[in-house]
Amino acid sequence: MSLPPTLTLPTWVDAFFDAHYAETDLAWPRARQDKVADCVAKWLGVDRGARVFDQCCGTGGLALGLARRGLEVCALDQSETYVAAALARAHEEGVMLKGVVADAGTWRPRVPFDAAINWHSSIGYGGRAGGERILSMLRSSVRPGGRWLIEVVNRAHLDAHFRTHWTSPRRLEPWGEVVQHRDGHWEGDDLCQSWECRHAGAVVWSRPDSRCWHPPQTLLEDWVKASGDRVLAVCDSETGEPLSSASPRLILVAERGPR
Repeated sequence: MSLPPTLTLPTWVDAFFDAHYAETDLAWPRARQDKVADCVAKWLGVDRGARVFDQCCGTGGLALGLARRGLEVCALDQSETYVAAALARAHEEGVMLKGVVADAGTWRPRVPFDAAINWHSSIGYGGRAGGERILSMLRSSVRPGGRWLIEVVNRAHLDAHFRTHWTSPRRLEPWGEVVQHRDGHWEGDDLCQSWECRHAGAVVWSRPDSRCWHPPQTLLEDWVKASGDRVLAVCDSETGEPLSSASPRLILVAERGPR
């Protein structure tokens, strides 16, 4: 992963996000790409030919689903590896996709888009200041009257189910089955965590002292309103139903104001 100089992250980010995370969390099957793209297009109120910005696109799962629907999609990520993977898949399918490698906290288009999304992205690895900077760039990339959408962890769910330590099995190459350990605590709205993967009792991979800002729903809504935009919907990202502490993640849809 090649990080722009404007964004400083811990050294563990390179290996974790370019390899493990991409393989386990970002490899969307075609059915999921299409299902999420259908929902997002409806929330954003966009039809064929509309220009849509996918901020923090990952390996392009959602961007590809939207491009198949005839939308003009610009997919951005700070990882050159991710953007290359997205463009390669688009080429294989014969769909049009524009890729940009840049810092989501500073990049803005020359011409505003009709709509913009930031889906399943951990906006808070740059702390609250970095997260708000990404939100600001997301909304400012949209024309007045256009819609933007963000999908993030539901803080109420985290609060209700948080444990200081938990373990879970996972597969991690080249070791195969490993046991993943996580120790964590809250510092305000920052979740501070240390991760270890153990194989046969030995630590084979670790991610110490990671921090991520997780804003509560009310804080997100207040931020949107303070920006001069209008909150159109807040719901469970999996079901579209009203949000509750049982919802692991949430969607917020906003309409860009006149300024």
